[in-house]
Amino acid sequence: MSQKKSCNYTSIGGQALIEGIMMRGPKMSAMAVRDPAGKIVLEEWATSAKELPKIAKLPLVRGMINFIISMKTGYKCLMRSAEIAMPEEESADAPKSEADKKKESAAMGAAAGIGGVLGVVLAVVLFMWLPSQLFSWIAGAVP
Repeated sequence: MSQKKSCNYTSIGGQALIEGIMMRGPKMSAMAVRDPAGKIVLEEWATSAKELPKIAKLPLVRGMINFIISMKTGYKCLMRSAEIAMPEEESADAPKSEADKKKESAAMGAAAGIGGVLGVVLAVVLFMWLPSQLFSWIAGAVP
């Protein structure tokens, strides 16, 4: 009584956003976010299929490149969903100039970059260096 089950594999993945979801496929990507009024805002774009060098076809390199692309796309969609779901209240007495907006954007980018670097450093220290050192110290203490 062994019956073969048919499986349909898909190459579509997704990510949760603030008040929404982002789905990414091989040809198209889309993001749906609920705004404060309850309306669903839908944005679609073509998934980029950039020509990558031959080295990018190696399994480990391909995985790293796809991971970076996924993180970049996910971060952009998360920030866009935050803009849609929680619009900033503009104060009437202090309108922001273009220069202020650029400074704020640069500061946010710098903070995100520093946070990313610190996250990687912390992960390496906690999960690579510290266990290695603990093992060395314990091995030296136990005959």
